[in-house]
Amino acid sequence: MSLCIQPTQTPTGLPTNPVSKPTPTIPKEGETANPVGSPTESPTVRTLEPTTNPTKSPTNRPTDQPTLEPTPHPSGECVWPEGDFSAIVEGNMISGAHSAYHQIIVGGKLRNPSNSHVTVDDKVYANTWEGKFNFNRGVEKINDLSDVSAIDFAHYEWLARNIKSSEADGKKVIVKNSGKDGCYDLYDFRPNGQAYDHGNTLVVFNTTDDICFKKTSDGRAFGPSVLAPFSKVKLTRAGFIDGTVIARRFTTVDGSYTGTELQLHGSNYNGPIECS
Repeated sequence: MSLCIQPTQTPTGLPTNPVSKPTPTIPKEGETANPVGSPTESPTVRTLEPTTNPTKSPTNRPTDQPTLEPTPHPSGECVWPEGDFSAIVEGNMISGAHSAYHQIIVGGKLRNPSNSHVTVDDKVYANTWEGKFNFNRGVEKINDLSDVSAIDFAHYEWLARNIKSSEADGKKVIVKNSGKDGCYDLYDFRPNGQAYDHGNTLVVFNTTDDICFKKTSDGRAFGPSVLAPFSKVKLTRAGFIDGTVIARRFTTVDGSYTGTELQLHGSNYNGPIECS
């Protein structure tokens, strides 16, 4: 005869053989190790309180630190920009030269200090202008040189630091790391050369010294293009400059002399360049 065990009608409140010590529960990530006695119906949401005085800069320094100065040219490309310009001046240009054949681009003020008209055959860009001018192709106001898409003055600065002297096939580049007392003339760079240079010569000044140009003792005007992006350039009693002038500042004024007989031809250097 088999024995059947019937379940109790009312279970006991406690297990028959309770464990003397419960097994500790390992908390999951985000849970507390010791739960509260009376848990809430929904989990507590932690909020991040803002700091009372936030820092002015991020705590963690970025991996790639910016350079102190922006890269003057994205690739440091050793290329001489094409195009004819009578003058490209980052700051102010004070010129009484009676004529300019090509564009004049001035990041600062363009001023004619003389009582005679200055005639510019091509377009002019300047922050402000003052004096008597004939702008044959108009004038446009700009804030600085960056408003003119064709001009990258930082690239001219890079070139001045990196171009090397060279000479080949009648084209010549001369680099100077300082100015000199007095004024340069054509023969300093092209002995017995011609004033009408036709883009054959480029003189580069990698210096902040003031630079001055004049005609030769036998009356020849100044022919080469000039790259002096860190300097104030003065053209005085030179007759004309056949090449382009690229400078930090530019003037034709020397005492009471304002340069009304001068001409700015703007036949830009058109030869090769080499860079270090």
